[in-house]
Amino acid sequence: AVEDALQTQVGLSGITVVFDDNGGAGPETLTFTDSEARRISSFVIDDGGGTTAPAVTAIAAPYSTSTLDVGSVSRAGDTVSLSYVDPATGQPTTIALTAADAPTNEPNTFQVGASPTVTAANIQSALTAQLPPGFTLTLNGTQLEVQDTDLVDTTRLISFSATSQTGNGEHFALFADGAGDDQIGYLGNPPGATDDQKLGFAQRISIGEAVLADPSLLVLYTDPATGQPVPDGDPGRPLELLRRLTDVPRSYDSSLGLGPVTTTIEDFAVGVVSFQAGQVAMVEDRLDYQISITESIERRYDAVSGVNVDEEMADLLLLERTYAASAQVLSAVERMLDDLLAAVQ
Repeated sequence: AVEDALQTQVGLSGITVVFDDNGGAGPETLTFTDSEARRISSFVIDDGGGTTAPAVTAIAAPYSTSTLDVGSVSRAGDTVSLSYVDPATGQPTTIALTAADAPTNEPNTFQVGASPTVTAANIQSALTAQLPPGFTLTLNGTQLEVQDTDLVDTTRLISFSATSQTGNGEHFALFADGAGDDQIGYLGNPPGATDDQKLGFAQRISIGEAVLADPSLLVLYTDPATGQPVPDGDPGRPLELLRRLTDVPRSYDSSLGLGPVTTTIEDFAVGVVSFQAGQVAMVEDRLDYQISITESIERRYDAVSGVNVDEEMADLLLLERTYAASAQVLSAVERMLDDLLAAVQ
């Protein structure tokens, strides 16, 4: 009867209960077999007659773990929850973390990263900071595994779960990597990853093909709260796109020459333009200085080795006049010789 009652209880799915009367010749036993990797902590029998219950015997499994894929956690408002028995109080305790777009000092929050793996790492860090001794968290991609390492009954794991908002709502991927049939979404994986898209992305970035095919997506979307499309002219998505440009801070790598810095896309763009404008002004100033130096050197060179046209013209005129005077002298001598010869004859 006990076997039948236990086998039909709610919550015992996956646990097989077998009764063995030992042929009536010895102690009777109930054997519990768990087929779903859960942990059976104890089994107590109380006969209800006021007698002292037998000592509780913990049935310790070789390990007690739970693995959760947090890859779907990608938007502000998504949550991750982990429940366990507090070893100090013996009472169930839940750690509930909420995703945020930007770094925050608020307790029980974590930042949504540039990629699912970065988000998973942020979740791991936030959970590790709150878990008591006796648990470890291991991250493999977006798979988070929590393990009861000391296998003490008072620190046992109860549940590990995540929730994400249904539908993207106002959130919208406006830009993508590439164009046409070759276009893919931008993953934002860290440098060095096998599918890192950062190298050359500035040349490949383009508007999403879905938007090009249907520009109304810039305004229209399905409200996750109601499951119904928003009306024409709803400002929710345009304002959300604007907010992500002007209000959501993001971290930028120092290799860009402007960081490391955490700021909004708007302020980052202003910083890039200001930086480049300053660079252009500095280069123009250097160019003007070099031009003035070059012109000064050219003037000095011309003054030393160049030809002065005025002086050369004056010398030519003097030479011409000297030649003319010499010609007149020769003509006078020639006439005198002619007169002398004529007189002798």
